[in-house]
Amino acid sequence: MSNLCINLHQYPSRDYLTGSKIYFEYDPKTITNILNCLTPETANIMIFNKDFDVELDKVDSWSKEYTDIKIPQEWLDHWNTVKPLPDFHLPEENICLHIEYSLQPLPAKVSKYPIKLYSDSISEIWYRPDPKFRLPISYMYTHFISSVGLQLPEK
Repeated sequence: MSNLCINLHQYPSRDYLTGSKIYFEYDPKTITNILNCLTPETANIMIFNKDFDVELDKVDSWSKEYTDIKIPQEWLDHWNTVKPLPDFHLPEENICLHIEYSLQPLPAKVSKYPIKLYSDSISEIWYRPDPKFRLPISYMYTHFISSVGLQLPEK
């Protein structure tokens, strides 16, 4: 999450999510070709569990015992017929996310200490902009006072 906030200041809006981590232009044909390669037939599965029903017949200094066998056809048949779970879907749109990403100008002189914006009998809100990184950071301190805090729970 902090990388996203930092990216708001370093990249144009189209690159907020990716930052410097994407090195190609959007190419739907290439993406489709790659997705078409992600099939059970092209999977590479590593099995390190001796309890699994496969003989681990090779030894490697890094991974210990392992095997490299062709994936059994019965596994492939099963994987190709599995239907996605009904609850497995993209999340709904988050209405709490802010869409406008433009920065508000900072005052000419930023106070060294926070200023109180709001106060009532149970809460206070203080604010101080971050002039160096301009990151949206929030701190919340909660102090509960209760007369039952030291009482023993009832049996």
